[in-house]
Amino acid sequence: MAFSPGDPLANWVILLEVEVGHRIDTDTWTQADAPNTNAWYISHTAVDKYGEHEGEPSKVKEDGTEYVEKESLADCHGTASTWYWDATNKRLYVHTSGSDSPRQDKYIILSYIWRRFGSKTYIYGGKPYLPFLAADSISAIGSEVGGYHEPQTKQSFGSVKLLNGTEYFDTDLSNYVYEGKKAIARVGKDGAADADFGIFWEGCIGDIEWTERAVTFETEDLGSLMV
Repeated sequence: MAFSPGDPLANWVILLEVEVGHRIDTDTWTQADAPNTNAWYISHTAVDKYGEHEGEPSKVKEDGTEYVEKESLADCHGTASTWYWDATNKRLYVHTSGSDSPRQDKYIILSYIWRRFGSKTYIYGGKPYLPFLAADSISAIGSEVGGYHEPQTKQSFGSVKLLNGTEYFDTDLSNYVYEGKKAIARVGKDGAADADFGIFWEGCIGDIEWTERAVTFETEDLGSLMV
């Protein structure tokens, strides 16, 4: 059965994930206790009526260079340009490239988390998806093969609209960077196993049009991905 985004009778669920960035070097940092004083931490969690905002990062970058994730605070302390997630205390530890405090107007440090939106309230991969995705806004997917000078295929996805009736994005777009960030769109039958959902587009977020009622993301291919 073919997927038809504009068919209101189709029993499909559309899921959109965006790996947004959040600048954290300007936060209030605390130096870890001895003997792990090369590591500094912040509380990396925020909870509202929609659930946990942050939690474990997907990655951390300093001036565009990705840190290496470590499995313990001691390992983070022992190696520069690393990070460690303390799930028990909801703390993000970093060890900067210079083994000094992150807050010195010296570094630009971003943590990344996945924002998850669905065409309905949904659980996929054990994670909740907020029901803000306007399914009828999903554009048709096309491909374009370059000519003689550009012998490659480029995927086109158009734009996608997210509903802002709850004013969720008034705060979120102020605190998190969506532009140029990786995005994944999945589709599957309502109630199907996770393994039966498939990725039908992967790219990044382009320009954003923001109103009181809706947020429209223009989409681009992965070649436009920013740090």
